[in-house]
Amino acid sequence: MLGKNKKSFSVTGMTCISCANRVENALKKIKNVEFASVNLATESAFLISEKEISLENVKKAVEESGYGISTEPPEDLEKKRYQASRKNLILSYIITVPLSILMIFNMLAYSIPYFVWIELLFGGVVIFYSGKDVFKGAWIVLIHFHTNRE
Repeated sequence: MLGKNKKSFSVTGMTCISCANRVENALKKIKNVEFASVNLATESAFLISEKEISLENVKKAVEESGYGISTEPPEDLEKKRYQASRKNLILSYIITVPLSILMIFNMLAYSIPYFVWIELLFGGVVIFYSGKDVFKGAWIVLIHFHTNRE
């Protein structure tokens, strides 16, 4: 292993083993890469190469497969993802609870004007804003012609 260059980094956007395999295959296609491994559980990748490979080449290969890389510590990435999920959950509750109360009144024969439009607008915010990561994953799958759990 003398003279071998090693590189380790975080991969963002993976949701299943199909994603990890796709990233790993993209990394193996980089010139001078002898070994590439992607771990879905830790969201990390590891490369061994004969010559130094620039981070830009690695980033390009990963992004062409539909994902991203980060050199931030995994703890920071996990903290950011947790905060974003928490924000989306709170937003969903703030919208869904009053909407559910309005639905109950509407079912009890209290006619609420334009209720369908209110339901459509606020339901759309919950689905398309709070659930944007699911749609983003589905879009990646669609444009790269592969499958995953979305």
